[in-house]
Order: sequence, then structure tokens, then C-alpha cells
Amino acid sequence: MPIHQETKRKRKMNKRKRFLAFLLTILAILSITGCWSAQEINNLAIIHMVGVDEDSAGDVTLTVSVVKPNMLFSQGAGTPGNPEESFLINTATGKNLFEAMGKLSSVIPEKIYLGHVNAVVFGEKAARNRMTTSLDFFKRQNDFRPSIQLFVTKGLAEDIVKKTPSLNPTLASELYDLALNSRFSSTKMLKDISKFTDALTSDTIDPITAVINTPTEKQQIKVEKTPSKREPNAPNKLSLYETAAFKGSKLQGFLTQEETRGLLWIRGELEKGHLILACGSSDPEGKVGLNLRKSTSTMIPTLSDDQLKMEVNIQAEADIVEVTCKDFSGDTAQIEKLNKQFEAKIRAESLKTLSIAQQQWETDIFGFGRAIYRKYPAQWDHLAPGWRKGGLKSLDVELNVSGNISRYGLLKEQSKANESR
Repeated sequence: MPIHQETKRKRKMNKRKRFLAFLLTILAILSITGCWSAQEINNLAIIHMVGVDEDSAGDVTLTVSVVKPNMLFSQGAGTPGNPEESFLINTATGKNLFEAMGKLSSVIPEKIYLGHVNAVVFGEKAARNRMTTSLDFFKRQNDFRPSIQLFVTKGLAEDIVKKTPSLNPTLASELYDLALNSRFSSTKMLKDISKFTDALTSDTIDPITAVINTPTEKQQIKVEKTPSKREPNAPNKLSLYETAAFKGSKLQGFLTQEETRGLLWIRGELEKGHLILACGSSDPEGKVGLNLRKSTSTMIPTLSDDQLKMEVNIQAEADIVEVTCKDFSGDTAQIEKLNKQFEAKIRAESLKTLSIAQQQWETDIFGFGRAIYRKYPAQWDHLAPGWRKGGLKSLDVELNVSGNISRYGLLKEQSKANESR
């Protein structure tokens, strides 16, 4: 081929390549000019907390707390003096959540957005009757995150949603921080919607979650605060002390703080808390305060001659944080006595929770079924249909407890005043 023809052919190919590159560049620029589904924040009704109740007629009452963006992010917003200016509380009732949400959208001028919901609270009646349908509705929403914290309250969820935050911009974030940072409460029972739903749909374990309530007079802590016209809704009126136990999708009852500890001992999930031990018969008034540091447990099922047995081995560690005993030396013999008392306390709390959940409610909130399935998957297929209809109740559970008080702070002996003065 002549040289001039070869050169001409290469020039045509280069022109085609340049044109193709130009076309691809234009297409790339057009694809990044913006998001077709973008929404301006001022055009959204951002919901940060949802309450679900059931009324006397069997209808759903939906209560939402809507953030006012122009107030929430302005100077001074969310302060104790004017928290009500940052939120708008709306309530609607319908035959189901879809209808109630539709009624809310008819009175809220902006588009409802669920992408920033941080907590969902179920009232007691709704928790007994509407968990499956309610969670089905929420999980079908595109902007509803599965990591949202799920609470149950003994009263109405509407009353909880109407509370005002103290230290956080929103009440939902304050409830989460309460569960996360509470040093003296066993708060491992709080579950998000994803984990709760996993247990709800499982045949080997039943769901639990935290109970958010107004504390009793004994639990109440007095807090000095600036007078406010919304004093009845003061944030210190909320606390996490109990656990909601379910049997499938039905709420069975509430475990006290002590019974919750018993549940967490068996599950090996207790990470923090406090416990009070007695000094002994020689000093009936003295007490030893323990900081519960860590616990683990192993579940070992055995199946022999169609008889099931569950061996639960609990190991717990604690530190001494306060001593009011008259003669406390912290020697080996004294620590050993406290360890025995510590183990007895763990056993008593665990047995109490077993009596309630296993014998009365027949709900497997411990995960015994999961342990059996892992070891005997073929046999579990035959056990599962009757597990919560007598199978769990007849299970022989053996508890083995090992307690270890390993630290006593910076002091070994009790602090004493100089009596010579």
C-alpha cells in the first residue's frame, strides 16, 4: 500500500477515536450532573422517632416526632429551654400502619422521610398484637434502616415519643446513648429491628428487647433543673430497667432488672452492671459493692434415649468498688467467701428467670433451641414443632457457675478514720 494511502487511513482512524472519546466524555458529564432523585432538606418532613399503639377498637395509633430543620440546626436549638421548638408531634389512627401513615401525610405539608428514624417504640398492647404486621410495613420502606433501635413500653408509646431530650439533639439519640453508656444497668437486651426480626422469624430462639419506662419512685433520681413550662415531660423521667420477652411475635411479659441479669447470665451477654453482697453474719449491716465486668456461657445439649438435657456453664468476673464491712482485709479466704456468695447470687437469678420464661411462658429467649439445632440438626426437625408446647418446659437444665472477683480497686483493705482523735 502506498505511503500516502496508509497515512490517510490512520488519520481517519484517529478522527473516529477522538470522536468516540468526545462522545464518551459528554455521556460521563451528563451522568454526574446531579442526582435525579435528590430531595431538598426543606422539602422533607424528617421523622426521628416513631411510636406504635393499639387503641380500644383495635386500630393502630401512629405517633411521630418530626424534626424542624430550620430550628434543629440553628443556634440554641435543642437546648433545655426550648426543645419543643425543634420538633412537631403528630398522631394519626388507622386500621393499619399504612392507613395511619397516609393520614399523617395529609396533615404534614412536606414529604415524610423515614431515613433518619433512630428509634421505634411499641406500646404494650401493640407489642402483644401487632409486631409482625408493623415490622413488615417498616421493612418494606426503602428509606427505613434495619439498624433502628426497638423499644417496648408498659404504657402508651405516644407518651414516650412526646418526651423531650436533655443532652442530645433528639430523644431517639438520647435513648440510644442511655443504653450504650449506662454503667450501672444491664442494657445488652436492647435490640435493633434487624436482630429482633431475625429472632422473630427463627424457630430456635425467641426475641427480646429493652423496656423504656418512667422509673418508679424507688428508681427515680432527683435532678435540679431550670424551671420549664414542659417540666412534666422532663427527660430524667425515662429509664431502662426491664426487658420485654416475646414468644414468637407475641409479648409474654416483662423481666425485672434482676431477672434480666439472670437471662444475660445464661446467654453469656452481661457486660456491665452492679451487684451488692453481704459481709456476713458477723456484720449484717455491711455490704460489698461489685462492678460486673464480663460474663460468658456455653450451652452443651445432650440427647440420650430421647431425653434432652442442657448443661449451661456460666463464668463471670467482677471488681470490688465499695466496701462498708467493719473488718475487711481482702485476703484470700475473704475473697473466696465473696466468690461463693457471688456464684450463689448468679445461680439464684438464673434459676428465677428460668422458672418464669421456661416454665411459665414457655418462651426460648435463652437460645436453647439454637444450641440443640447446632449439635443435632436432624433431630431438631422433629423437636421444633412441639418445642414451645411442652418440649422446652420439660428440658432438664443444669447450671454450673464460676465466679471470680479479681480486683478491688486501688485499696485492698477498707478505708478507716483515725479513731485516736
